[in-house]
Amino acid sequence: MLGELSKLNFDATEYIKKTVATFADLDKFDTDKVEATHHLFGMCNVLRDDAVEVGTSKEDLLKCAPNSDDDYVIVPEVLDG
Repeated sequence: MLGELSKLNFDATEYIKKTVATFADLDKFDTDKVEATHHLFGMCNVLRDDAVEVGTSKEDLLKCAPNSDDDYVIVPEVLDG
């Protein structure tokens, strides 16, 4: 399927023109008295701390792969040629 998508002839010119026009429309609004926000929903950072954890070994992961060669997992070809 990915190989077929790469063959599509898609011209994004009209889409880009419409997107730029939308932003031009937004310029018509007076936002001088609107307080800047960094998050639309007022949520706090919910990400975890960046801490190193012991993970699964490469050898154990390769054992789970249906097909592997040395340190690499072999997957089916998705692109032509």
